[in-house]
Amino acid sequence: MGKQKTDFKPKPKSKFKKGEPRFVKSTKTQVDPTTKEMRSLYNKLMQNTKSDKSLLVKKIISLIGDKYESYCYKHDGCRVLQGCLKYGSKEQKNKLIEGLLPFLFKIICGKYSIYLANKIFKYADNEQKKKILNETIKPNFINLLKYSGGITFTKTIFMYSNTNYQDELIDLYIKEYFKIPLEKIKLIKESEVNNKKEDNEDVEMKDEEKKENKDNIIVDNSEQNLEAEDIIKKIKTHLEKQLEKNITKNFIFHGFLNKIFDYLDEKTQIYITELFDDDISFFMASYYGYELIMKMYSVSSAKTRKKIIKYVRDNMETFLQDERGTYFIIKIILFTDDTVNVNKIFMNAIMDKLDANIVENKNCLKIIWNIISPFNKKCNNVQQQNLLNYSTPNSNKKPLEKRIGEILENIFEKIFKIINFEIKFLIKDILFSNFLTDFIQFLSQKNEFEKLETIINTILTYIENDYKNNKDNLNECVLMDKVGQFTIKRIFKDLIEFEGEANKYGKNFGEKLANIMKGDLDKFLDSRAVFLIVMIMENKDTKKYLSKELGKFKGIIMKNKDNEKLKGMQLLAK
Repeated sequence: MGKQKTDFKPKPKSKFKKGEPRFVKSTKTQVDPTTKEMRSLYNKLMQNTKSDKSLLVKKIISLIGDKYESYCYKHDGCRVLQGCLKYGSKEQKNKLIEGLLPFLFKIICGKYSIYLANKIFKYADNEQKKKILNETIKPNFINLLKYSGGITFTKTIFMYSNTNYQDELIDLYIKEYFKIPLEKIKLIKESEVNNKKEDNEDVEMKDEEKKENKDNIIVDNSEQNLEAEDIIKKIKTHLEKQLEKNITKNFIFHGFLNKIFDYLDEKTQIYITELFDDDISFFMASYYGYELIMKMYSVSSAKTRKKIIKYVRDNMETFLQDERGTYFIIKIILFTDDTVNVNKIFMNAIMDKLDANIVENKNCLKIIWNIISPFNKKCNNVQQQNLLNYSTPNSNKKPLEKRIGEILENIFEKIFKIINFEIKFLIKDILFSNFLTDFIQFLSQKNEFEKLETIINTILTYIENDYKNNKDNLNECVLMDKVGQFTIKRIFKDLIEFEGEANKYGKNFGEKLANIMKGDLDKFLDSRAVFLIVMIMENKDTKKYLSKELGKFKGIIMKNKDNEKLKGMQLLAK
């Protein structure tokens, strides 16, 4: 016989027996009046109006009272609290955050409340951020990295922290999570340096010296080498595990990897580039990750470089939109031996953009600047210089000069035409006035005298036409413009300092400037252009072009010789 079938028909309450299944009609969850009112206030809070929303926040805070834990994990409660943090006054934000801090670790681990945790740190003041770091992050650091919410939150606090907090978090990662002191990691580089030093000494030693010293050398460093190898194994194991956990998106991980990268031997560095060559987009999202990518490209193999170049090519529009992406492209261009591929993938596209609209493509012009004058302090800040200079003895097979020459051979004529056409933009733009002077120096160094003369004549023609067009309102004239007169002054200074055949251009430039300014010399004396006049008068070859006309204003000049506010007049008086 089979088992007896259970009767599923509803029975009166009194007829239900213990253990029998029962079916109870579902009832809608009842919402308490306080929650209802909070929802209503939240809806008003999120409306796109210019009303004083702090009044709504005040009502919500009074409804919450001290029952923060009743609302901070729930879906509705999290949304309400996030709205209050966004639209509340400074005092209201501080009060809310103080009330939520005791539960912050649980909030971070919650499905909905993680978004509230991010807002808490974003709107916290400096003292509260210190409190979060010391009372929530440090004691729970390892546990935080076990949860997706914890990984997200640590990324958030890294984004909204100053460099001191960021360094603390990186050190915390090394100490609590990686668990190998930085001093131990430094042994790897020391071991590599010692081994190379011994190899060089070994080559220079005579056969008899080799026999005497060989054993001692091995004994002296074998223990350090073994320790370094053990640390390398632990690093590789750790990195592979983090890759599996998808922690590569975490900015603290970027900082950790960037910090230890310099202390690793070249083989381990290459291993890291191959391990993370699919994670470029994640690393570019943080500054430390961007630094790491710049270093990784310097040491990467030809195969890895091709893979990275392909990724950048497919996302070039995105890379050219910000400074990090632009400098990564510069790094690729300066450190790639395959210049044919560089020209095909990057340079042709960059020149087309400049030709279409140079004003909207300043980042492209910055790339050209770094090709014309690589590792230029006028173009790049100290950090950018360091990242562009970062290299190893095996970074390239071709010398830099040869790589640059092969790139310029393809684009030089286009560059010249664009610059010659866009003189006005380059003279009056604060950033690229230095680019123009560097380009003029480049033409002189390369003995491109025909092109140098063309550029100088274009500049003088622009200055003369600009003066004629603004004769009725000289304040609009480029010679009186703050950036314009500075650029012209720099060009004139460089030209008069040129030696050999290029020296004549300084004299001609000074003569043309003097002729332009003669017509309104009194007005130019009373403007920034006075410093151009000073330069013309200080040079023995150009002084004669203004001496006679300037003599007419000797009285005015001598009258202002002691006026500290008129430096130009003081210089002329001397």
